[in-house]
Amino acid sequence: MRWVAGLLALVLACSASTIRFTAVPRSVQLPEQGSILSSEIPTLNEQLLGLSTKPVSTLPVTTSLFAPTRALAIVNVADLDLINAKGPSYSVEVDGYNYESLEQALALTFGADRESVQINKDGATGSQMAQEITSAKVDDAQVKTKSEPLRDELLEVYKLVAALKSQGAKLTKSNSPDIYQITITGLSNLVDSADRNAAIVEVQNAVKALTDAMVEVYGGQAVVEVIANSTPIQEKSSASAHNIVKRAVGDDPKEKDPFTLLRQQYNVSVAVSSDYAAIFAIFAGISIFLALFVLYIAVGIWNMDPGRDSIIYRMTTTRMKKD
Repeated sequence: MRWVAGLLALVLACSASTIRFTAVPRSVQLPEQGSILSSEIPTLNEQLLGLSTKPVSTLPVTTSLFAPTRALAIVNVADLDLINAKGPSYSVEVDGYNYESLEQALALTFGADRESVQINKDGATGSQMAQEITSAKVDDAQVKTKSEPLRDELLEVYKLVAALKSQGAKLTKSNSPDIYQITITGLSNLVDSADRNAAIVEVQNAVKALTDAMVEVYGGQAVVEVIANSTPIQEKSSASAHNIVKRAVGDDPKEKDPFTLLRQQYNVSVAVSSDYAAIFAIFAGISIFLALFVLYIAVGIWNMDPGRDSIIYRMTTTRMKKD
């Protein structure tokens, strides 16, 4: 029975999914060890982009307000346990993934004037950058895999790299973070071990090329995360997310805290703005300066000699009428 239990543990360990950060800004501090649920990855990305202060308890990160992340690339690789690349990696427990939550947070904060691109075997879709990716020219010979779906996906990644380098000057002028979501599922079509190993190497080369381009274009203020899934992450549909919202609205209002009820009453969807820290620092600094300025004037007037040459005497003494 012991060898059966050991074999089961080995199978479970080998089928685990991982997330690896191949590029992280210096202002972002990641823990040495940790794990995360796949449903919490959007929350983690919101924190990395400075959109939220809600932490992930199993994977705490530290970011800087004065050096925000300017771009995020999410690479989902199906049918792969771990990608061989530089950067810290953490185990992932797959329980679903909802891309829409991150998109909604970005749309709420920055609106539609930003780059948001989705790439898969069918091509690139999304913002203006998607058109640049579609029209980019790359050398087809750099992808040698026999899997046609994987070949198409890797060529789209190299087109993204070419578009990033050609549009680098325009991307640096943006005030909102850019998002690139890449899905690679072609490894599941490879059965032969030699072809599969060669294809994995090509995937790793494409990820490295993307990482180097992101770091170069965004001046090191970019995050590239590679999610290797032993089984594909099931994206939560918008219908399920809508049902969750409806159930939350139908809950008993007495169970909600007064702050939540007050925000709903005034139709405030975000409790704290992403600029809250900067706004607080500005108003606090001005308030303290004005208070000290008024105190300095008051103390000066209080200690002023009320003689005939002083302004106090001239303003408070009325002249006697003369006949």
